[in-house]
Amino acid sequence: MDFVGKVAAAAIPPCIAPVLEYIAYPFKVSDNVKALEKATATLTAAQTDVNENAARQGLTQPRLVEDWLRRVDEVKVEAGDITRRYKERCRCFGSRSFNCWSNFSISKDAAKKLKKVQEFREEFNNFPQVAIQPPPEVPEQPIGSEVVVPKEEANFQEILRYIDSDQNGIFGIFGMGGVGKTRLLHLVNNHYIGSSAFDVMVKVTASKGCTVEKLQKELCDNCGLVQGNSNEESQARTRIISNYLNKRNFLILLDDLWGEIDLERVGIPLGLGKQFKKKIVITTRSVSVCDLMGVEESVRVAGLETEDALRLFYEKVGEKTVKSHPLIPSLAQEIVKELGGLPLALITIGASMRGKKDPKQWRDRIDLLKKSRLKGVDEEEKLFHRLKLSYDSLNEKSKHCFLICSLWPEDYYINNIRLIECWLGLGLLDLSDAKNIYNPGFDVINELLSACLLEERKSLLVWEEDEYVKMHDVIRDLALWIAHDEERASLTSCFHDCPDLPCGVPLIPCDATSLQFLRVNCFSWLDRLRDATYFTPIKPLVQNVSNFRELAFLDLSSCGLKSFPQGISELVKLENLNLAVNRITSVPEELKHVRNLRFLSLRQNSISSFPKGVLPELKELMVLDFYRINYNLISEGGDEQPTSEIFLELSNLPVRTLHLAYENETHTLEIPSSFIEKVQDNLYSLELEVWSVRKLVIGSNYQNRLGNLGFLQFDMGELEMIEWSNIAPEDLLPMLSDLSFKDCRIRDVSWTLYLPSLRRLILYRCCHIVQLFERVDGSGAIKPTFPSLIVLILQDLPKIEIICDKSITFPSLEKITIVKCPMLKKLPFQSRGKLKTIDIKSKWWERLEWEDNDLKQDLQDLVF
Repeated sequence: MDFVGKVAAAAIPPCIAPVLEYIAYPFKVSDNVKALEKATATLTAAQTDVNENAARQGLTQPRLVEDWLRRVDEVKVEAGDITRRYKERCRCFGSRSFNCWSNFSISKDAAKKLKKVQEFREEFNNFPQVAIQPPPEVPEQPIGSEVVVPKEEANFQEILRYIDSDQNGIFGIFGMGGVGKTRLLHLVNNHYIGSSAFDVMVKVTASKGCTVEKLQKELCDNCGLVQGNSNEESQARTRIISNYLNKRNFLILLDDLWGEIDLERVGIPLGLGKQFKKKIVITTRSVSVCDLMGVEESVRVAGLETEDALRLFYEKVGEKTVKSHPLIPSLAQEIVKELGGLPLALITIGASMRGKKDPKQWRDRIDLLKKSRLKGVDEEEKLFHRLKLSYDSLNEKSKHCFLICSLWPEDYYINNIRLIECWLGLGLLDLSDAKNIYNPGFDVINELLSACLLEERKSLLVWEEDEYVKMHDVIRDLALWIAHDEERASLTSCFHDCPDLPCGVPLIPCDATSLQFLRVNCFSWLDRLRDATYFTPIKPLVQNVSNFRELAFLDLSSCGLKSFPQGISELVKLENLNLAVNRITSVPEELKHVRNLRFLSLRQNSISSFPKGVLPELKELMVLDFYRINYNLISEGGDEQPTSEIFLELSNLPVRTLHLAYENETHTLEIPSSFIEKVQDNLYSLELEVWSVRKLVIGSNYQNRLGNLGFLQFDMGELEMIEWSNIAPEDLLPMLSDLSFKDCRIRDVSWTLYLPSLRRLILYRCCHIVQLFERVDGSGAIKPTFPSLIVLILQDLPKIEIICDKSITFPSLEKITIVKCPMLKKLPFQSRGKLKTIDIKSKWWERLEWEDNDLKQDLQDLVF
């Protein structure tokens, strides 16, 4: 038919074509109106993109764009009028109208307006930078216990009633620390995830000492707003936030507010109009803060009723412990009575009693709780005395490690590896087992998690392998209180003047803003300090460290330093040096005199020269972080050495963790066999980010294997292939448990099929992968695949169509996460197996193709 139409069109004289177009109008009215509606919808989406882009960046539209937006509004009204006329005329005669003049008029107007809409769309295509980054997805918040008790449910419903009402304003949740306010806020957050009630939902933690600027930064980060440079004035950020929120329905959850905050200065509009929902929910320990903030309604969160408190306590103690002796249930009730229904105390003390099956241990705990009934102290200090019982049950090593956690700011997510390295640098952990230096640290973290003195947190980025812990704000206050009570110096933001600190103090916990209030001339006592951690740039203090001769741990990350501190060679007892995220350009030769150094982090600096021979002198070095330092090894004569030289210079060190990122023109990189030979007993973690390398050769003449390597990451933007020469991956990497690929150009990762210990595999933004795994077995019996793989994460793989064929199995897989893989149509499973979670979008799940519908139904309940 198309061919016939083209022949007919060619046969019609040009002068006749306009006449035929007019004659066709009455018969094409439906097609023309539908085409206009579709084009108008596309134009409306483009208009939204332009407005979103400006709102997120806080920009004023150019006059040309403003004029375009105005004209688009006009043409949308006109197109809507045509659609309305068409629908009204259809009401008279069902779906058809026999009024030729009406059909002619509407069809002609629709065709003309369609051309106009298409012209506007063409103008949009010529606008620069209209693409926008969507705001981060709202994460689900942890709520701990799944049990929702009646009193909590009543408060929860009261909050939802206010949020769902037509009234705009602020709702307050108040009550003492540890009573469950944040948990309520998390329940609200999780309730509205995926809801269409709000265009914007943000949870922000205020914490003690919160400022307008801090709230602005968190709001911009959570909404994906462009903040400009860090020195941009608060007023400019106010305008950016206000313009973005002003014409949107928003719900802002503001946790742990300690004082009045001017929301208008932040940029949060709270007008009286009801066109948009403008709701804020705050939590605070004081009802007076609710009054200062002008809350419309509020709820007071009090302790749990006895029955609910006992249920929560039993949950933490564990059923086996409760039933282990007939006296324990009655003793448990006495403890619950002493704790007054406070959830945090019930959780923490309950966790500390897990596994204690001797009634004498329970009686001792009851006696201690009764002794903690102090007269003349406030409720918070009474709580500290009770919570301290969990601290007292720790061994001395774990006590010190717990107190160190208060070094980090309130509500801070502490990276587990960085925390363990801090403990190691302070000499708090045993280093006798050089092959497993991190294991004692993980044991301590697990002990503190089990005691509910730390909370486990996962990264919000699905591809990030790191795990985190966090201190509840009351638990952190407890740690600082203990540190002060045990005569450890505690530098907090309340010390605006120079404190009279004792000499030789072993620990200085400080939060992110503390040291900025201290005068530089007050630091004469620092020459006897053993450890110091600075979280803020204090340039006059850190530019010369020669007086800190007893220092063992020094953290000067993110201090804006352009060079190493002067006098670094004087710190002969220094074991842990963190200079990450600065602007340092060179390493001094004097660094070789710091021979006790075990941990050195230079990640994310601009280092372009590194004296040859310095690294081999640091014979105690166990962790070396060169991640993204723009570093090329330069010889003494100034000539560049081969890329592999960096491995040779490191091969004589007992390095456990190595992060290498540098730029080089080499397209092929071979990891020398001598490096493998020297590091085989020590290396646990290796991250490679070597730009321009397309081919990585592994295995040439290797006589050894990396028997302890547990973590391996490739972040190599040009990497197309990994060549295995004369050695099988499973032989070289028998203990590899975590493997990730980021931003690589590889086309498959079939070499991972037989890794015996691989537990987690992550692929992120590898844009050339079509099929992930393919068997490369020769003749003979087919070997089993992925014997230990538990987690598989695939994100941003735009070309992947298939994961693998049926011959490849995942006998241990428990979780698969798939994000932004639009071409993938099938999952590689023949049965449920050990699967527990399928983390994908529900819409994508429905589009999947299945050979067996029964299997789909069987897996449905695993979709998360």
